[in-house]
Amino acid sequence: MPLSGQHLIIGTDQAYYCRFPVASWLKNRTLPPQHLTLSACPVEVISASLQTHQETLAHAQTSLVSWLQTSVLAQIHPQKPLSIWLPPECFLHTQVALPKALSIEEAQAALALQQGQYFPFATQHALILQVIPTWSWGQSAPEQQNYQVLALSQHFAHMWIKAITQVFPKMPLANVGYRPLLRLADATFDQVPVQEDQAYCEISTQGITQVIWQPEDPKLACQWGPQAYVAAQAHTDQQTWPYWGVGAQVEYHTLSSRLMDLLERAGQIGKKVHPQLRLPLRLDFRPPCYIDQQRQVRKRRFLILTALVGLCLVGLGALAGWQRWQQVQSIAQQEAALAPQIAQVQALRAQIQAYEARFALLESLPKLQVLPWLTALDKQLPQDTWLTQIILEPQGKVTLVGRSAQAEALVGILSQMPEFTKVSLSRAITREGAYASFGISIELVDWPQRDAFMETYAREP
Repeated sequence: MPLSGQHLIIGTDQAYYCRFPVASWLKNRTLPPQHLTLSACPVEVISASLQTHQETLAHAQTSLVSWLQTSVLAQIHPQKPLSIWLPPECFLHTQVALPKALSIEEAQAALALQQGQYFPFATQHALILQVIPTWSWGQSAPEQQNYQVLALSQHFAHMWIKAITQVFPKMPLANVGYRPLLRLADATFDQVPVQEDQAYCEISTQGITQVIWQPEDPKLACQWGPQAYVAAQAHTDQQTWPYWGVGAQVEYHTLSSRLMDLLERAGQIGKKVHPQLRLPLRLDFRPPCYIDQQRQVRKRRFLILTALVGLCLVGLGALAGWQRWQQVQSIAQQEAALAPQIAQVQALRAQIQAYEARFALLESLPKLQVLPWLTALDKQLPQDTWLTQIILEPQGKVTLVGRSAQAEALVGILSQMPEFTKVSLSRAITREGAYASFGISIELVDWPQRDAFMETYAREP
């Protein structure tokens, strides 16, 4: 039996029993750790009277607490799980006998016998407290005491649990249950060839909250705890065997049908059990309705988790979309706030383009040979004449505006110049005193880039 943590196994065995100081083993490690038998508990703790079991149990619990606080059990680590195994057949009867202490050699020999016979469930760090009933395996207890023995064993189990909880309040109780032993006839194993007294078949269950095994004989009703074990020993004869500890007679076919049904449910029919090999069987004793209910619970949990994951994904997608919408709205608001500034920038760009066009026009003036005719004009005009405005039009037409004392003679003077043609007054001459205002229109004779100039001027805003 694979056990973990710490184990306090309370069992019984009449044939093989040993007693030695557990503290010495814990210190020196002189004995194998597979099977430790602790019998230092005082007699009054584990003995009880069937007539006054309530008062005796109360006194026994007080003694048990005191013994736990002063014994080697106090050395158990209080944070590790403690498993308590309470066989219902082993604890209480009218008398309890404790054997004498054995030597180390005798204890080792007894332990070697126990290792393959009566304690298949003992492992490392397991403390086994054994109590010896006064009757042998072949004897049966009085019939009227069967139920009392079973009831007292249950009370004794609760006493152990309360006592250990009181001494070690922080120690978790991993497993608390019973270990019933069934001794069956060889006919139970129809397909398992074994020899007499040499094979065991272990049926283990895990995760069981409560299992009621009710054979045909109502006197044999027993209750299994969180982890139950059935150790079935095969025999060749066809006789009936008593139920260990209670002493009631059970016919082999009653237990055979029960065990074969469990083996078939576990899928273990047809497997051989060798003399030195124990076959662990994983059985699920929970009723089908409970199994279906657990499946429905797991299914609902899976659906709920799936729905939660889906909701989380949808929420993440919605959050991402909302964040993007917020970004778009923020950009739109910023654009609306910058609209006046954008309009100003666009107007400035238009002005810059206009200035660039005018600058290009001014750059092209030397190429139009404006300076030569201006120089010639400056030489022909009289000394008492000055120009206030020169207007050059795209067609090569020039308008001269100014004041002169000889305004009437200017048309004739300009007509004699070879650079000009079509000289005429653009407005009437107005005399004011010695000087008169004039406006003369002329056209340039040499205008080679007139078309390009007109195109540039047309693009000017």
